Amino acid sequence: MIDRHMTHLDGKPVENWYPGKPLHSPATLAYRLRLEAEEAKAGMHWVDKLACLLDTPAVTQISALVVGNWLPEPETGTYEDARLMLEALVVASDRLRGLTTLFLGDMIPAECAITAIPQSDVSALLQAYPGLRWLGLRGGHGLSLGNTLHHEGLNALTIQSGGLAARVVQEITAGHAPALEHLEIWTGAAERGSTVTIDDLAPIFFRCPFPRLRSLAIRNSAISDEIAFAMAHAPLLEQLSVLDLSLGTLSDIGAAALIESPAIHQLQKLIINHHFCSPGVVAELQQLGIVVEADDAQEEDIHNNRVDGRFIATLQQYVPV
Repeated sequence: MIDRHMTHLDGKPVENWYPGKPLHSPATLAYRLRLEAEEAKAGMHWVDKLACLLDTPAVTQISALVVGNWLPEPETGTYEDARLMLEALVVASDRLRGLTTLFLGDMIPAECAITAIPQSDVSALLQAYPGLRWLGLRGGHGLSLGNTLHHEGLNALTIQSGGLAARVVQEITAGHAPALEHLEIWTGAAERGSTVTIDDLAPIFFRCPFPRLRSLAIRNSAISDEIAFAMAHAPLLEQLSVLDLSLGTLSDIGAAALIESPAIHQLQKLIINHHFCSPGVVAELQQLGIVVEADDAQEEDIHNNRVDGRFIATLQQYVPV
């Protein structure tokens, strides 16, 4: 979940960087660059810290970078803040030429709610870093992949959102990323701004544009049952090794569709952590002969005006259960 800062990125330990700190292990660590509250009060901007980093010896050897808080004031971030951060990273590509792994938006709720983290058009970023292999984005508000996702070498794409716009999913499904092996999308819920429907996701399931895709995660989704039913009948299921429907609203209805699918046995792992399935149905899943992760079982909440009493994981940060 996102209630604490990242400790590892793509298998590498995350270490905070501040001006004057030497880069003692740039190839094996992921450095986090974030604007501290006291720095913002003193008039510093995130791009100023990036400029300091770029002047540090061995910066060209950095392989993984975590972009933490870049907002001058929590919860008041704008599209313009995100645009300036992205433009600075694009300009820095000649100095960060060793970068293969990048995460934008390592902010916890105390800094900025996931639905309030602003993003922007990342297409210029993708173009500036042809060596990028792993890209993570948290927030989704204002996010664009530039009409279509396009990157020849990207192996993994993660988008974490509490309320994702359908347009972003459409840009992914229309994209060209022949090396993509892992795709992770947090769709969120309508009450947090999500407009993603099963029709938006269907092209991934039935006309998958990514021939090397082996791991698919549609997480934190209010339509987990619909996704499970579609995946149970989708050709893509035979291509996957891992299917992750965690942090969402999966119930016995969606789980039953997966249990009845002949292709489910092609999987190596099914992940449904934070689910609304009964113990008996979880037991049936665990008898499929594949690895099943089914922790954090939830009880339906009939209060707080929640549809069907079920809720996505990130809503627990805002609404008492």
